[in-house]
Amino acid sequence: MANATSTTPSQTRYASEIGVSRDTVNRWESDAKILDKSPDLKEAVLAGKMQVAEAVAIVEKVEQAIAKQAPPPEPVAKPERQAFPVVPVITVDGKSKDVPQPKATHFNKTNGNVEWASWTWNPITRK
Repeated sequence: MANATSTTPSQTRYASEIGVSRDTVNRWESDAKILDKSPDLKEAVLAGKMQVAEAVAIVEKVEQAIAKQAPPPEPVAKPERQAFPVVPVITVDGKSKDVPQPKATHFNKTNGNVEWASWTWNPITRK
């Protein structure tokens, strides 16, 4: 619904020209938008068979009834956590522990930290 803070200069000028407040112009605009939702009621108002406030009240009641009948939106299900295949690994203290299976394994050229092997393999490294 429009209010005085959203009044445009043309609404202010129009209100001044016909001798009403800006709030009245805003209310008329709001009522017109509501009546656009029901052509039959709008036609009854334009023909003088019904007051604007009465027609607006009917449209608002219908909208409220529809909103009450509408089922609540379905809660969005969280995606299931993808389970990675696991492989057992023996830890330093000798216990077995399941760790995610690496997507690919590869050998690493060793540096000075492993003097006894030219190549090493780290099954826990994931790329």
